[in-house]
Amino acid sequence: SWLASFLIYTVGSVIVMMFSVFITLIIVGFLTPMILKVIQKRHYPTLEFKGHGDLLNVAYVSIKSILIMLLLFIVLIPFYFIPIVNIIAFNLPLYYLFHKLLNFDVVSTIMTKDEFYFLKTKHKGLFRLRTFLLYMVSMIPFITLFSTVFYIVYLGHGYMNKLQELRGSSTNLSVSN
Repeated sequence: SWLASFLIYTVGSVIVMMFSVFITLIIVGFLTPMILKVIQKRHYPTLEFKGHGDLLNVAYVSIKSILIMLLLFIVLIPFYFIPIVNIIAFNLPLYYLFHKLLNFDVVSTIMTKDEFYFLKTKHKGLFRLRTFLLYMVSMIPFITLFSTVFYIVYLGHGYMNKLQELRGSSTNLSVSN
C-alpha cells in the first residue's frame, strides 16, 4: 500500500508541475507582445515587427500541437515501463508542446511566416537547444512560476538578433544587385 501511495503522489505531483508550466505559459502568452515591444524599443529600435499571428492561426497551431503531443504520449507507452528511458519518453511529448507553443508565441509577434520558415531551416538546432535548456529550467519545481517572462525575453532576443541579421543581409543583397 505504501508503494501505491508513493507512486500516486509522485505521478500526481509531476502532473501538477507540468500543468502549472503550461498554465503559466498560457498566461504569459497574453503578455508576450508587450514584453517584446519593450525589448524592441531598448535593443532593436530599427527592427520593425511584422507579426503573422491571429486568433484562428493561434487556435490551429495550439490544437495541432496538442493533438501531436497526445499522439506522442500514446506511441511512447511501451517505453514508460523501461527505467530511465521512461523519463525521456514521458518528457518528449511535453517538450514538443513547450517548444512549439513558446516558439510560436514569440515568432508570431515579431516576424512573417516566410522569415520564420527561413530562420527555422537555417537555425533550427540553435532554437531547439534554447528551448531545450528552457524546458530543463522549467523542470525545477516552482521556478517556472517566476521565470516564464525570462523565457520570452531570452527567445525574443535570439529571434530578433537573427531577424535583424536576416533583414540586414536581404537589404544589402538588394542594394548590391
